[in-house]
Amino acid sequence: MRVEILVPAEARTGILEEARKLRAQFREKKELSSEAIALHAEALARFKARCFWNSNPPRTRDGLEAVCQQLRTYGDMNAWRLAAKIRGVLSNAH
Repeated sequence: MRVEILVPAEARTGILEEARKLRAQFREKKELSSEAIALHAEALARFKARCFWNSNPPRTRDGLEAVCQQLRTYGDMNAWRLAAKIRGVLSNAH
């Protein structure tokens, strides 16, 4: 989110550095592990026609949550098993 504030000129560098740190922390939280990325790819490869015909979930934590939901809503038992693996990876990521 873009934020504009008025600060004294001498505080500008400190504010910019703090903003950089906050962005880096936010990005670290959103990055997926290699295992999560592989499961995302597997879900789309195996169940694209059945479960993801109307969406293309991004490779983010929120996207992986959507993958689980789509697998459980439209998938068969194999899709449910894959969703369970993904849930396990997501729960271990905290």
